[in-house]
Amino acid sequence: RARRWSTVADNVGLTEQANDEQLVTDESDARLDVFPDAPTSAFTTLALQGARAVDVSAYGNPISYTPENRGIRAFDGDLETAWKVGAFSPVDGERLRIELDDVITTDRVNLVQPLVGPRERWITEVRLRFDGGDAITVRLDAASHTLDGQTVEFESRSFSSFDVEVVETNKGDLDDYQGSSAVGFAEVRLADGDGPPIEVREVLVMPTDLLDIAGESSSAHPLVYTMTRDRTVPRPPRFDPELDLRRRFEIPSARSFELEGDVRLDPAVGDSMLDVLLGIPGVAEGGVTVDASQRLPGDVAVRASSALDGDVTTAWQTELDAVQDPHLSVQLPAEITLDRFDLVVYADGRHSIPSRIEIIAGDGTSRTVDLPDVADGPAENHIVTIPVTFEPITGDSFELTFTAARPRMIVNYFTGRLVNAPMAIAELGAPGIRRAPAPEAFPATCRDDLVELDGVAESVRVVGTNAAAVGHDPLRLELCELALSLDPGPHELTTARGKDTGIDIDRVVLSSGSGGEATSVAELSGASTSASSAADVPEITETSSGRDRVTVSVEDARAPFWMVLGQSQNAGWQAELEGPNGTVDLGGSTLVDGYANGWLVRPPPGDGPFTIRIVWAPQRVVNAALAVSAVAFVAAIAFVVAISVRDRRRRATDRSRQGKRRSAVVSLPGTGASLPGTGEGVDVVPRLGPPPTPEGLGWAPAIGLAIVSGAVAGAVLQPWAAPILGVAALVLVRVRRARPVLALFPAVAVSVCGLYIATQQYRHRFAP
Repeated sequence: RARRWSTVADNVGLTEQANDEQLVTDESDARLDVFPDAPTSAFTTLALQGARAVDVSAYGNPISYTPENRGIRAFDGDLETAWKVGAFSPVDGERLRIELDDVITTDRVNLVQPLVGPRERWITEVRLRFDGGDAITVRLDAASHTLDGQTVEFESRSFSSFDVEVVETNKGDLDDYQGSSAVGFAEVRLADGDGPPIEVREVLVMPTDLLDIAGESSSAHPLVYTMTRDRTVPRPPRFDPELDLRRRFEIPSARSFELEGDVRLDPAVGDSMLDVLLGIPGVAEGGVTVDASQRLPGDVAVRASSALDGDVTTAWQTELDAVQDPHLSVQLPAEITLDRFDLVVYADGRHSIPSRIEIIAGDGTSRTVDLPDVADGPAENHIVTIPVTFEPITGDSFELTFTAARPRMIVNYFTGRLVNAPMAIAELGAPGIRRAPAPEAFPATCRDDLVELDGVAESVRVVGTNAAAVGHDPLRLELCELALSLDPGPHELTTARGKDTGIDIDRVVLSSGSGGEATSVAELSGASTSASSAADVPEITETSSGRDRVTVSVEDARAPFWMVLGQSQNAGWQAELEGPNGTVDLGGSTLVDGYANGWLVRPPPGDGPFTIRIVWAPQRVVNAALAVSAVAFVAAIAFVVAISVRDRRRRATDRSRQGKRRSAVVSLPGTGASLPGTGEGVDVVPRLGPPPTPEGLGWAPAIGLAIVSGAVAGAVLQPWAAPILGVAALVLVRVRRARPVLALFPAVAVSVCGLYIATQQYRHRFAP
């Protein structure tokens, strides 16, 4: 997988096919190969079913990797996923290519642009290529934004390679792409003749190199397969790179395995389905079934029934900047009559406040009520009760739509823009409408729709508490029946998608002990712990540390060990060992743990303690340079002081001389005034200064300078700056009197910019 280091998260790319060749070299890919010469069988790799390869020029955005936006998402048959590219960046020339297993013949392709997530930018024109031939240019219309997609027809042809290239978007070329959404395709539907659209399926192939070496002798050792689903924090615009687990693995000899794992509730499923999973009775069991048109993404705790649980510390919360009017739908086991309820909302400046509500009964009867304004409280999730009264309305189902709200503005964490905060309904407060409390334990029902092994469903159950489930903490997955017995050879494990079952399977572990008997991970871990406790582990104590050095004391070192400095590996770090027999140079570091500095330390003879010093060697050069800079700085200050003292003395001497000259009586021509003591008239010729400078440069050099200045300004700033600064340069060199006025321009311009920013900040309340 590719890696970027520009962020602290989302820096790992998609899992690649063996010997994958990219359409375009990703210059930002800075992966670190821990074992550079390892064979392909040492890695987890991607295998495709339905196509030989799906390649793209790029996916996601140029800053962080988002593997859920990879190219195969345009061929997976799921309209909620998509190949997306170019978030925060231009997209002209971005390409998607599929190489099919066999040649197909068709005269059409159906294109669906992304239907989920930010979509303020979209594709308006593409080029299609078949087997790398001449391109067909196609304009995309509104149909490409629908579930059915836009069908593009062309002359029937046979091909095995198909390319789509982005030519234009509705935004065109922009000076700044900050906040621009990605573009792409949710589905590219290709079919052979009248057959179904081609769908591509992914399977991850686990490493086999170590087991190939061990062979049948591996049965004498414990063996554990750990399969972890690639997932992320479930909040827009991100979603899980892997929606399910699909793993292919090989077993060198017949063994039995325990199966266990971690699962979580999928926050993407409907609110009533979450209640069922938690064991809360719905209308069929005499309870209440509650659903909502929307919910704050990624959080199962803020589902609709949280407004009917009698607990004001929980609430149903709507989406950020909701476009449609949010509504609750409630189904009851029997009819009731409503004429009032006490609506409890969060009023804390972080949530919008409903201002109008419409109540519709199952027979269509409706009531609309305007709600009074309320003041925000100082504390987070401050609650306010709003009495709501209306003409009686009867039914066994109700839909409550919040048709208006008094918005509170907050900053969207992803776009940085001001948006409407969600509403939070802590309690509906309607008499006779209350859901049952959730049981303490998560229902441990055996199910055969979660895990399959070699195409056969396995009976498993989920064990844990509902508090953990609602908190999005992991629950335990375990087998309902006996252990799994597997024959030598390849096997494939698959899990259901969370959006279908409501349960995301994050991890599956198959464990087998020595001799090939099924053994739990806990039992294997216990054996491993006892073994490691008997190992000779040296005692290492840090005695001093700084920004460029670390010193440690080592005791009880009876065998070679790795000394690791947990900073990014760099040849500048050097280490030495000081023991009873003198100092040993350990030299530069070795890359360990994929990033850190490490030194293989062989303890000196004897059992006594010794010291390891790790030093950032280039700091010596830096310190020398700092010393030189300090001396130069002092010399510069001394030089300035000396010149200042000299100039002050010179000015004092000049003033003294000028005073003496002024004391002499000098006559102007023809005045007959005499010098003191002479009585004779003296004609004095005034001393002239330097000759006056010309008004400016000649026209030819002045125009040349203006053209050069304008060209540089246009290139460095903006094209419109070229004529302005070109004319300014011409005036500066031709009209001396204009220079003081033009010199004021920077100060005036900066002042105007500051005033504009302050005005906009005051008007729109941008985030600081």
